[in-house]
Amino acid sequence: MGLYCNMGFMPTTTVTEQYLYTQLSKQHNLTISSNTSNCALKNTSQYDLQQKVQSESSLWMMVIKVVDLVIGSFVTTLLGPYSDTNGRKLILFIPIVGAILKSGVSILVAALKAPFQWLIIGSILEGISGGMVLLLTAAVSYIVDVASDRRRTMFLFLVDLVFGLCSFVANVAFGYFIKLVGYTICFVLLFAIYT
Repeated sequence: MGLYCNMGFMPTTTVTEQYLYTQLSKQHNLTISSNTSNCALKNTSQYDLQQKVQSESSLWMMVIKVVDLVIGSFVTTLLGPYSDTNGRKLILFIPIVGAILKSGVSILVAALKAPFQWLIIGSILEGISGGMVLLLTAAVSYIVDVASDRRRTMFLFLVDLVFGLCSFVANVAFGYFIKLVGYTICFVLLFAIYT
């Protein structure tokens, strides 16, 4: 389960960042050929415009992530102790539901060409479910519960290794998927991974 979730959680940020950059580029009429080098671009008005678009997209991405992480951290402090007494399975499931809802909002925004600011709604929904913070907390807690003292370190290492490898593979793959099929299909694929 963690493998599939991480294959969804990690590239969600990458796809969202690229989507924001693309939408802001369209708003500012920024068109840069992939053949143009940064050196050739530096002394043009397009360079200043590109810097502005990058700055705005970074700001919006920061807002989206801060909303998600602040709400998720608060929810984790409430649900973490709950899982100590009532089991980990529900706490492992809740973040996935939030990720499905966030993916649904992202699909609507990309498919309907809605304002990208609506992505904050998806971030709030994921935050309310605890998001990646709660998923990692529950996964590590579950391993600590079921593993013997001798094997616990190895299992925690394996979880970190799987999360790192999944992050790398998913981000590279989704970079190519964006070029091949566009943002809407990428968000649908993320929705399918979570589901």
